[in-house]
Parts: sequence; C-alpha cells; structure tokens
Amino acid sequence: MRLGSNPGTWTKRSALVVLAGICLTLPIGTASAQTADAVLFNGKILTVDKDFSVQEALAIGHGQVLATGTNAAMKKLAGDKAKLIDLGGRTVIPGLTDGHIHGIRAALTFGTEVNWIGALALKDALDRIREAGKTQKPGSWIVVAGGWTEEQFSEKRRRPHARSPRPPPTIPSTSSISTTGCC
Repeated sequence: MRLGSNPGTWTKRSALVVLAGICLTLPIGTASAQTADAVLFNGKILTVDKDFSVQEALAIGHGQVLATGTNAAMKKLAGDKAKLIDLGGRTVIPGLTDGHIHGIRAALTFGTEVNWIGALALKDALDRIREAGKTQKPGSWIVVAGGWTEEQFSEKRRRPHARSPRPPPTIPSTSSISTTGCC
C-alpha cells in the first residue's frame, strides 16, 4: 500500500520517511539547545579530561563550557550575538581557580600601601613607612602587605615593636608576613 491510500496502515517506506524526518530534526534541536554565548578559538585548550587532550577551541553558553574541539566545530555552535575571542595561540585551563587572593584588601589599600620589595635593611623599610606617613591623612592606616620576608633584610629578622621608630602618632601602621602574624 502507498502512504495515504489507507489512513490506518503503515508500510516500511512510510515508517522510514517518518524516522528520517525525526532524525533530520534532532541535530537542529541539539544545536539550538547548545548555542554558545562565547567561543574561544585559535588556542590551546587543556581539557583535563580522561585523556588530558588539548583542543583548539572552546564554546561557552549560559556560563558553562558546552564543548571543546576544532575552531570550525566550535564556531558552528556560536549564536548570532556570540563573542568570538581569538586566543592567538594562548593556553586556557578551564576550571582553574585562584584559591588565594586579596581582592578586597588590594582594592581598598593598593594606592596607599608601602612596598618593601627591594628594601635591603630594616632601616630602609622603616624609612618607607616614615615617608608614607608624611603624605597620609591623620587617622589613616599605612599598610605594608606581603611581598617581603625578614630574610631579605641584612638583619635577617622582623622589626621589634618596642624599639622601632614610628611614623607620626596620628598615622597607625601595620605590616604582615605570610600567615604567621603581624609585626
């Protein structure tokens, strides 16, 4: 029987036509469900999958990695308004998070922090605090944060509180080293 000659009867051919129609719509539905908001291409994407494969492009949609693969394959996933980012051969490691950041402190004090990097003696370091004290408002803090170690000083020690010259009395100061405390 031919398709349509008897409404209640199916032939192998009609079943194949319906199955083919369903199959043709599946890739379209899958692609639209995975439309990328951004595609990073022309790079080295370290996937950290079971094979630790390296891909050349990455598709991102709704804040998640959709897929990795070739430049052409990932660009096909890009939506109309997708951001296309040429990595220029740079490496991307998805999921790597910095577990140690001082974003708030740095944002609040970066412009006024005293840097002890390169200070070879405690006197040099303390002179930097005194200099900063000349430009700070009374009641503000002078912060010496990270980037130094007592091993850099010729004295090979931290400053002793009781004997250290201080900035003006209206300018409090603090310095810290790693997580071992403040001095």
